[in-house]
Amino acid sequence: MNGKGVIIGIIALIILFVLVIGFRGGDKEKSDAPADVSSKASEEIFGRTGDVVSVGSDSVVIEDDGERYTILIDDRTVIIRRTLPRVLPKTGGESLFISPENISISNIKVGEKLSASSRIDVSGLSEFLAIQIQTVIIK
Repeated sequence: MNGKGVIIGIIALIILFVLVIGFRGGDKEKSDAPADVSSKASEEIFGRTGDVVSVGSDSVVIEDDGERYTILIDDRTVIIRRTLPRVLPKTGGESLFISPENISISNIKVGEKLSASSRIDVSGLSEFLAIQIQTVIIK
């Protein structure tokens, strides 16, 4: 892979990371307890990103740093794909990041990068239900 391809790959991973972080706010259940600003809040994880290892009819297994995670999918899970060009245009590329393509689980392929978001804290879990799954393909 040439230098531009590596840069595009890094940009795609950064986009996935930013999208996962975007799901952290707003979906937490409300509580009467005061907000906790201790280190516990920094331990909460609401998604995982990794390489697809296997695809089932209602789940996807991903691997990240040697750890495997089973991502469960139900009829409310949104699955989208973003396709980015290998070489980004000098101008007019903003629309590449706005218009995702809705896909089904059968469109996810082994080896793709995948980001899955959940409504609950998934730290310590090897299996969780996703509210959204995103893949990025570089062409």
